[in-house]
Amino acid sequence: MILSEIFIVATSLFFAPFIPHVVIYSIFNQPTNWIIRATVAIITILITRKVYFQVTNLQNKNIQLQKEVIFDKLTGFFNYKKFEQDILLGSDKQTNTGIAVIDLDYFKNVNDTYGHEAGNKVLQEFSLFLRERLAYKLNSKDLGIYRYGGEEFVWMFDPNNFSDIGKFLKSMQLELSKLPLGDQNHLMSFSAGVSFSKNYKFNLKMTFDIADDLVYQSKKTGRGKIVIEG
Repeated sequence: MILSEIFIVATSLFFAPFIPHVVIYSIFNQPTNWIIRATVAIITILITRKVYFQVTNLQNKNIQLQKEVIFDKLTGFFNYKKFEQDILLGSDKQTNTGIAVIDLDYFKNVNDTYGHEAGNKVLQEFSLFLRERLAYKLNSKDLGIYRYGGEEFVWMFDPNNFSDIGKFLKSMQLELSKLPLGDQNHLMSFSAGVSFSKNYKFNLKMTFDIADDLVYQSKKTGRGKIVIEG
């Protein structure tokens, strides 16, 4: 009886627009119609199962599409579109935010000498290096790492997490100089420019522009340098 009632309710939910409830109830309560009851029950279960898997599949596809929209496939960091949303077009926050532009030095030489596949390998391993050194310092989902260009990355961070951001980045430089990257064991370096939004009325775009200029100065004067405003 309990199963019968369950089947009545389930069948009513699926077929109510087409079959009056009274008809469904009378079918299920006729003792001679056990074959019909079993058939309808099985069909109901199969339809329910199919709908469930279709909905789950659509949800998984939507999640994957959302990831593809904001994440860079090669590095796993936020992509340029997300960078635009958060920094170039993002609203100004009335809290001090640090922005560091980090550029891998002489990366073009790797691509030109060993090919783009070798270059991608170096970028992936450098990205893992950055993730392991930088991500643990994040204390907000709004602060993160973006792939801005080919070998250029933008790191948005909370300055309160660091007593000396220059010293922290220099320690990273030292680590990287001893870490072979890629199949050819390249020893790489990076240049960096750092600025703070408190100096620009908390405007993130202006803060980024200054950091980008500073990393350009770093590369122009010999590379492998960290330039912090002020």
